[in-house]
Amino acid sequence: MKNRTAFFMLAAVSVFLAIPLNADEIRLKFHHMLPPVAPGHFAMSAPWAEKVEQDSGGRIKIDIYPSLHLGGQSPLLIDQVREGVVDFVWTLPGYTPGRFPRIEVFELPFVNSNPVVMNLAIADFIDNHPEKFAEYKVISVFVHAGNLIHSEVPIRTAEEFSGLKLRIPTRVAGWMVEAWGATPIGTPVQKIPEMLSKGIVNGT
Repeated sequence: MKNRTAFFMLAAVSVFLAIPLNADEIRLKFHHMLPPVAPGHFAMSAPWAEKVEQDSGGRIKIDIYPSLHLGGQSPLLIDQVREGVVDFVWTLPGYTPGRFPRIEVFELPFVNSNPVVMNLAIADFIDNHPEKFAEYKVISVFVHAGNLIHSEVPIRTAEEFSGLKLRIPTRVAGWMVEAWGATPIGTPVQKIPEMLSKGIVNGT
């Protein structure tokens, strides 16, 4: 059984309304929860910010704040950009369950086994339902190739999930883990090492 996690990068609508066209230099804040060593930071966010600066001739600079350096918790990122505290965020819609319920469909198991098809489908959904994101400007949306389970004990059969405590990123993943007989424990990605080292969870 395979499921995926949906991610998206959002900008505040005010970013596109409040920037003066004749400004000599524009500095924008990009906040996310991943550590600097994560591929999502060094292979995606940072190169994108560099390209924006390059393509604007150095006029637009994006300062990236990884690891929630500007404060708050992962579920609050969506409100930080909506309220204009920051200009961009990268987050999971599943961190705020119920706010974007239709996008959670893309996290369900057995929906599709091809991540390319899933990414095209989720992009098509965003394009066809802009009213669902009226308070935001969606810069990017994607699902990854699939979730894997990393545990301190081998799991070879469905029965071996029973009694385990597994960290989950979203409520959809929690429903699935619970159906297997394990206990889902929700926590942001940056807390995983601490929870594993302290034995709070058996895997993720």
